[in-house]
Amino acid sequence: MYHRLSAGLLISAVVLSASACSGDGDALVGTPTVTGTWGAKPSISVSKGSAAKAFEAKTIIEGHGPELRKGDYVKLQITSTVWGNGHPSVSSYDQGAAGAQVVPIDASARTPALVKGLPGKRVGSRVLLVAPSADAFGGSGGPPSGVKSTDTLLVVVDILQSARIDPKSRIADEQKAPRPGQPTVRDARDGKGPSIAVTPRTPAPKKLEADVLIAGKGQKVATGQTLVVHYTAVTFPDGKTVDSSWRKGKPITVPLGAGMIVKGWEQGLAGKRVGDRVLLTMPSALAYGTQPPQDSAIPKNAPMAFIVDILGAL
Repeated sequence: MYHRLSAGLLISAVVLSASACSGDGDALVGTPTVTGTWGAKPSISVSKGSAAKAFEAKTIIEGHGPELRKGDYVKLQITSTVWGNGHPSVSSYDQGAAGAQVVPIDASARTPALVKGLPGKRVGSRVLLVAPSADAFGGSGGPPSGVKSTDTLLVVVDILQSARIDPKSRIADEQKAPRPGQPTVRDARDGKGPSIAVTPRTPAPKKLEADVLIAGKGQKVATGQTLVVHYTAVTFPDGKTVDSSWRKGKPITVPLGAGMIVKGWEQGLAGKRVGDRVLLTMPSALAYGTQPPQDSAIPKNAPMAFIVDILGAL
């Protein structure tokens, strides 16, 4: 549905920029130091010595928010570098508030260090993860090209928010019927999520329509937040289901206002509430236009319909 620099890719970018100056270090193990205030880009330094080879998760600043558990979605600012003298750090703080990453703390995370080190920590904390390569990249096929399997990463994580969302969640309140002329939406009880019925006789949308079929009672969502959603997508006029997070068994995270999702989603989901089920219908210009995702089943210039369950917002 969109492209975003994930926590795993962010750390990969750091490693690739720093690996050229990676060295063996000294016999004595150095000590990493993190300075700076929570909510701003930290500085990372290491005393003279070789890199640690054991994983460690150390709380630098103790927060007082909810305790994280495996399965939670967390919003983070991440700063990281490869252990070694003079290695540069790269930080999501360099992109401001928009750089914050929302990731699940589960087996699908591209950075196993987050899964290993964050459960038990609290929102509002700053945590230093000392992560050998296997902990940093073990869930994504090993370290990137040019990175030694013996390298150790230093990852500083500021925990901004968390949400506890069941990946099998579905919005189960009574659903109202779409307006006349809109596709039919049938709710499913089999875990596959709702389906959208589009036929050649269903009028193709000429403008964006965003109809709330189930009204939630959660917070209003706004530009700058990242939503956790389940969705199904179909094309006009054939009614073909071209994508579905329900079928994949896991919600996706959607940043609003970052220019990383189709315009129809940006415009149609802003102002809706957590707990809403929204039927989005849109002309091609607000979907993928002449540039549908590569290897997708979406034709060029296809109007589209989406059913979206908003499960959370961070």
